[in-house]
Amino acid sequence: MEPGIPILIDTAFERGLSDILTIVHAARTPGIGLVGVLISSDSPRADARTAAKILKLAGRPDVPVLPGVPSAAKSAIPRQWAADTKWTASTPLSVTEFLIDQSHLYYSSLFYLASGPLTNLAETIREDPGFPMRLAQLYLVAEPPGVDAVGGWTHDPGAAHAVLSSTIPITILDSRVREDSLLTRMRVLRIASARTLLSDSLTRLIALLTEAPGPVSDPLPATSYLPVGGASLGRPKSAHVRIADGRITEATEADARPVAWAAESSPSAGLKEAIRRVCDGRGELTMTLTRFVTDIANFEDAARVEIERRLEAGMPVVAAPEGMETENAFRFQLLAFMGGYLQMLSKLTDPLAAPWLERFKNAFAHEAGLGLRLPDLIYVRWRLEITPGQANPVRFGLSNRGSQLVSELRGRLHLGDWSAEDQIRASSSEARFEFETPAFPTDQPLPTTAEFSVSFRCLDLPFAFSASVPVAPSPRAEVSRIRQTTEGIEIRATTRWTSPHLSAKTLLSATLPGCADCPSASATIEAETGETVVALEALREGPAESGLVKVNLAEHTGGARVSEAFALLPGRGDPLLLDGSASLGSGTFAVRREETWGWSTDFLGGCGSLDYRVAPSGFPISASQPVWLEVDYFSEGDETDTFRIEAATESLEFQPVTAWMIKPEERGWRTDRFRASPMTEPLFQQGRVRWLRVRAGEDGDEIIRSLRALNHPSTPGAREHP
Repeated sequence: MEPGIPILIDTAFERGLSDILTIVHAARTPGIGLVGVLISSDSPRADARTAAKILKLAGRPDVPVLPGVPSAAKSAIPRQWAADTKWTASTPLSVTEFLIDQSHLYYSSLFYLASGPLTNLAETIREDPGFPMRLAQLYLVAEPPGVDAVGGWTHDPGAAHAVLSSTIPITILDSRVREDSLLTRMRVLRIASARTLLSDSLTRLIALLTEAPGPVSDPLPATSYLPVGGASLGRPKSAHVRIADGRITEATEADARPVAWAAESSPSAGLKEAIRRVCDGRGELTMTLTRFVTDIANFEDAARVEIERRLEAGMPVVAAPEGMETENAFRFQLLAFMGGYLQMLSKLTDPLAAPWLERFKNAFAHEAGLGLRLPDLIYVRWRLEITPGQANPVRFGLSNRGSQLVSELRGRLHLGDWSAEDQIRASSSEARFEFETPAFPTDQPLPTTAEFSVSFRCLDLPFAFSASVPVAPSPRAEVSRIRQTTEGIEIRATTRWTSPHLSAKTLLSATLPGCADCPSASATIEAETGETVVALEALREGPAESGLVKVNLAEHTGGARVSEAFALLPGRGDPLLLDGSASLGSGTFAVRREETWGWSTDFLGGCGSLDYRVAPSGFPISASQPVWLEVDYFSEGDETDTFRIEAATESLEFQPVTAWMIKPEERGWRTDRFRASPMTEPLFQQGRVRWLRVRAGEDGDEIIRSLRALNHPSTPGAREHP
């Protein structure tokens, strides 16, 4: 066991990625000693492979995984994700025997985290009535008192009642609150950019979990973070509870038991901490070095003597180039230090040397940022989209954040019976391979998978990375432009490819959800023309939701949906109208956050800004007073996310109105006010501004509810940026 607070995790993986991140966080956080993972799902032996895989990827294959008593809880992790992992029992003990054994070993200091049914715990209490006295704390992931419970302990209410009736100190972790902790697309890319086996596997898992229909930016919940080792829980509230009618309810002291209820948390901070553990290359190196030192005694005599001689002499310490920044200089020296271990292990003939060489190569590659760099959109959907009937450009490469000299680079792409290879002699920066696929026939199935691989040499040692990605046809038709007008909204859609086996026509329709009496618009996209436009007039009556427009593309016959998008009608007298113009590269779709809709950029889709035309009525501002820009936007709680506002006259030469603004860590809708820059303020005062733009930084998409130019504050409490 790693030194730290001993903790057991009991999970059914019912909460999907949340339970996966909980194990990663526990396995890689200093101060936490993960002593075991128990499985309480409906197929515990099958789901044990999931736990075994994530533990191996997190560098803790030594942690025992024990299938427990089957329950009705179903894992949310797709079985194919862990299909390549074999699980074998690491202990002859049953779950009950294991728990009793660990409670004696860590008397009064063992923590127990349960996100699934409490069957394993209840069975142990029945077997050993003294067990509760030896547990330090039970952390129960559940809905707070008074909220209808879903999943988790409800799969075995009898077991939950037995546990609540025991003397175990209990803290309820409010799963409802932490489900607001979201994985944005840029956070997914941050995980992917770590370029490790762990990050690549998690990226693929995230994509598998988001394959359900909906916008690509649909977030994922990340709950169940451990309340020790850096996670952020608020001050727990004391309460007395009992189980009744499928829920945990607050009650009086006379007929209930005391618990602590962690009702307040900082979900964004918890998620950031979990991602940091995933991407922690230095922590991975520390674990590798620690385990290597403890394993030296198992090497054969000759190898052991050589290792001890090299360690006694010390690995090389190389001076960093003069003028190099501190962080880069430390990485430069650390990589040279690791290179000493690689050279030593590569020369040993002991059978143990080969697996240790691979571990050190993985740690070296992580620190150096060496890894397979797939197209960004693959990390979002985990599939390569191919447009049938035409050649498709595909570009991937080798990342090289540490500027290591690599040679003999070979990039290979396989699609069914077709394959291609590109070579680069040497590089000390990111290397890119360019390919163009053949035009696959529209009347035949596409290859099922794309195989990406790159091999190279570094420090005169061979390295290789590969990934297998599903192939899917790109959408046959798509909404290419949404444009607000003074009358309503204009939607343009385009057919990209057709097939003799599919409907030759696509139906484009626009409706206002929640408004049965509101008008709708529709048009048919002919395969020959490839493009059509529909217009929907703004309605001034009807429900509040009538300003939301739902756009559907479906096959003309059969009605099968091709794609779906959302847009927003302009308000009466709005001085700014969003223009999703392809020439401007503007984002065009609306997304919802916390029950409120706003326009969103799509950086990965090539739309890194929101562009607004100034309506003929112009801005209601004075020519003699200061000009302020007020923007309502959504902050995802990521402190590296930035945007700025720009303005242009008819010339379309955009100038910055504001500096780059870093969003706060608090997640939610915000209103900020900015003083227009000296170079643009006269343009506003003279009425010459014709365009406003919200430009997203390369570190996140922007979600904007409204943008206004004014002389006086219109929103009390808006944060001001002079």
